Amino acid sequence: MPLEDRAVLEIDGNLGPYEGKTGVFVLREDLEDTEETSISHIAGNRGQYLSELYDQITDVSELIEGPEQRDRRAGYHIDGGAGEDVWTLTGVTSVDDPDEQWGTGDTDPNDPSDITQLDGTGCSPTAKRDILGAWIAQNRVDSSTPGRLYRGEWADGTYSDSAGVFGRPIPVVVQETRLERTGDDAAGATIAVTLVRTSRLPNITDAADDITGALSDAIPDY
Repeated sequence: MPLEDRAVLEIDGNLGPYEGKTGVFVLREDLEDTEETSISHIAGNRGQYLSELYDQITDVSELIEGPEQRDRRAGYHIDGGAGEDVWTLTGVTSVDDPDEQWGTGDTDPNDPSDITQLDGTGCSPTAKRDILGAWIAQNRVDSSTPGRLYRGEWADGTYSDSAGVFGRPIPVVVQETRLERTGDDAAGATIAVTLVRTSRLPNITDAADDITGALSDAIPDY
């Protein structure tokens, strides 16, 4: 089944001691998973001005299906492909879950004292808080090296028994994090991460070669 009980964030290291490594961060205790989608239209509300002007110069009733009279307070909207798909993951990380990978997974998850800058699986909530914060702050997580969010049907079987209907994780960038440990809950740390869907940048070298090749084919030799 796909990921119903957890969310997994992967971050590829690309700077300093993180280079060439992948950090895996599993959230499942008290997990809250919120998705918000905003869509930006080319015309937006100003489309009302365009539609009113259009009504003045043409007989709209001949061009559209439905009621002949348009609602004067409703304009035309065109989806320009812009907007944001945002996920906010909130959960609690604790010391007593050795299956909750927290970094590269290279340390002993049953030994809380076995900890490195790259991995804190099975260690204290304070250490987990600091390790995740450093992974996010010290690496470039953008369209050239996006993170990967596995949740629900966005899964390829890496962290679940089977792939979800989309068959892959979501490429994301980190917009905001809140890493908090309070005296009221000394046994756990609250982790809140806001992620935004992104697109991977194409390989610039390959794109330049394709453009050069296309130009060579289009321009005859003299």
